[in-house]
Amino acid sequence: MQLYTRDPLYIIYESVRKLREPCETCSAIFLSPINLRRHIIVKHAQRRKPIDSTNPKEKLQAFWNTLSVEQQKEVLFVRGDAILAQVKVPDSSVKKDLEEFAQKYAHLIKCTSQLKTRLASKFQHEDPYLTRESNYFTAASALLEIVEAKSSRFPITAEDLFCILDKASEGTFLLGEFSSVKQSMFEKNKTPISSIDVVAYTSFILERQLLEEERNHFKLLEEKAKASYEELINEEAAERSQKAKKKKKKQPKGQRDCTFKH
Repeated sequence: MQLYTRDPLYIIYESVRKLREPCETCSAIFLSPINLRRHIIVKHAQRRKPIDSTNPKEKLQAFWNTLSVEQQKEVLFVRGDAILAQVKVPDSSVKKDLEEFAQKYAHLIKCTSQLKTRLASKFQHEDPYLTRESNYFTAASALLEIVEAKSSRFPITAEDLFCILDKASEGTFLLGEFSSVKQSMFEKNKTPISSIDVVAYTSFILERQLLEEERNHFKLLEEKAKASYEELINEEAAERSQKAKKKKKKQPKGQRDCTFKH
């Protein structure tokens, strides 16, 4: 590939390769240090924990399918964020950071989607990570549209939303128990967020908001179901009591006195 080192395409490819963060324990490679950190925490640091066989996407999808367009926008609206406050400057915002990311990596966003095919044909070189990296860059524009609540993006299906978050997280979306992951990634680790992390931490914040709203939704349903059950029990008890009183009134006086003597 030395013959092509001055080719603009190869220069772009090299700039992508320089951004890569390899896992020291396995062969995995990530663009975002945040996504790498989550991979390490779940796949390696917490690997001895029991594996949860449940599929969190199913429950999350069930919740998402109950929402109206306005409710979808409300759930995905990013307000002041405690996570960012720990690792970013005070005037930082997700929208602003995504816009800056798009400007800084414009050439990579434009080219990585075509880079894999052209590398294979021009340099006879296969790179299995380019597809995921292309997805990571292109997810930035989708996330910006979601954060801005653009009407062209909504309503958005659960499948499309999860696909975007999966691309932005480089496959780490819903990986591991969220509260434990969040604590290890941010509360115990004060490493500043780099510019390449913008897409990853936006995905992480939206994932957290989704899970919080989902938990509140099903908690409310459980409370309503419990209240309805208790109301039904009380109604049945009141009905039995009423029937007992009516039955008692219908008994002859002597029979009622005899009943009390027993």
